[in-house]
Amino acid sequence: MRIDLNSNEKLPGKVLAIYEAVSALIAEGRDMADLKVSDITRRAGIGKGTAYGYFSSKEEMVGRAIIYYFCMKNNHLLQEIRRQKDLRQILLTLIDSNLDSGSGLYIYQYLRRQAGSEDPDTMKAQLGMAMDARRRMMTSVEDVLLKHLDREVEDEKYARFVLASVVNMIGSSCVYAAEEGFNKEDFADKCLRMIRASL
Repeated sequence: MRIDLNSNEKLPGKVLAIYEAVSALIAEGRDMADLKVSDITRRAGIGKGTAYGYFSSKEEMVGRAIIYYFCMKNNHLLQEIRRQKDLRQILLTLIDSNLDSGSGLYIYQYLRRQAGSEDPDTMKAQLGMAMDARRRMMTSVEDVLLKHLDREVEDEKYARFVLASVVNMIGSSCVYAAEEGFNKEDFADKCLRMIRASL
């Protein structure tokens, strides 16, 4: 049985148990590359044979678990930004999310590591899923930002380009946040001025 993360269908309980096990092991500081299927299935409370009924390899198990939690975090973030009343609050929410999560870079770190694995087809498929999830997330964030602009845009394609550039810049902010003098309020104001000046 193969699991489609892009589907709206509810995942089987054993698949969720595997995803939760992978997440817990990573949260404990375990290196993703060193995880064994037996570690994951023991934590999930299922047998290895059952796990292989859903996944073809450890790489697929770990990669899909990471992508699943990335998608869940994105869904939560979208709900949060949709609750905001103005563009500045949305930008602050995006900044906070990136400061908390490191912008989801762990997905790409793991998938890049798998590039040299014995199973490049699995890595390629998972990287495609991660990129698809990111594209869907960016489009959704752009939609929310467009609704909160205080003016009509003449060229929606250009407006989406500007908004995507700002969101990507915010995604990079987690790298600089540890530096002395980083102020998220000032950063949000600068992003807001950039949007208004460009549109």
